[in-house]
Amino acid sequence: MSIATLKIEARNQYRLKEEGFGQCFFTPPICISSFRHEIKAMKYILLILCFVIFAYPTLAAPSKTKDPSPAPEIEAYNSGTELLKQLQFAAAEKQLRQALKSNEKFPESHNNLAYALRKQGPKHFEKALRHYNRAIELDQNLAEAYMYRGVLYVQMGQLDKAQADLDTLKRQSPRLAKELDYVIQNQAEKTPEKFFGVAAVIKE
Repeated sequence: MSIATLKIEARNQYRLKEEGFGQCFFTPPICISSFRHEIKAMKYILLILCFVIFAYPTLAAPSKTKDPSPAPEIEAYNSGTELLKQLQFAAAEKQLRQALKSNEKFPESHNNLAYALRKQGPKHFEKALRHYNRAIELDQNLAEAYMYRGVLYVQMGQLDKAQADLDTLKRQSPRLAKELDYVIQNQAEKTPEKFFGVAAVIKE
């Protein structure tokens, strides 16, 4: 290779160096600074990812609300109904009257109160009948009220009215109609008490 060619090659390499080619080989501090910036950026990216994965779902999730307490009449009604099934009729009467005090237009409570009264003896029969009638007035599809009103009519010696309730039950609830028919035929309820005509507790 001639001296002239060597001089041209040297000038070309010098020019490349001046224009920045091969910078990482000739100016290492610049490469290190750039690398540090990249590391810092990666840290920020990792922080954002951690927030998205762990913190955001908690912040974005809808807050859980506490289950509302049952209405006062429902609470008293359920308590009275449970007392009926424990054969605590006087205590059940108190709770069921409290339910009606909160909401008089509560057919199931009228029905179960009538049962509590009926079970406390003949002197309560007329009051029990009024509550059965009110229950049916409020809800003509409340089969339990027809069932136990029919039983009350049997106890009061009014078999024609018991038969009328039986005819209604045959359309509404064949199962309860069968039980009322048993009472009419035998002039007595089944023992032990089965609570056929007691309206169930209400779950909200």
